[in-house]
Amino acid sequence: MKQTLRPTGIEVIGNIPWGTHFCHFYQTEEDLLSIQVPFFKTGLENNEYCIWVTSGQTTVENAKNALKEVVPDLDKYYEQKSIEILSHLDWYRINGQFALDKVIRSMLWRVQIGLEGAF
Repeated sequence: MKQTLRPTGIEVIGNIPWGTHFCHFYQTEEDLLSIQVPFFKTGLENNEYCIWVTSGQTTVENAKNALKEVVPDLDKYYEQKSIEILSHLDWYRINGQFALDKVIRSMLWRVQIGLEGAF
């Protein structure tokens, strides 16, 4: 069965099958954003639901500002609930402790809402 390729927005990677995983090593916030911003921009342009969980290297505010530079109508995507940008501290922890069950419930909730056409 032939898989449909989707654009990544990352020039050196190009188009990949849905569900492909890859790893990017970086040293600075600029390195990190240079990969993530085009990736999320392309996802939004292709009507994909995007969730960006920031790392300790960047903040939610810096991620939003970097994405807004290349997606001037970013607010439209927030209104459509096409994107969420969350802190890794909020995504992975409860009361300062790693909470895998919370992460799983949160992702399943988003999938359920998506299947119901909320985004």
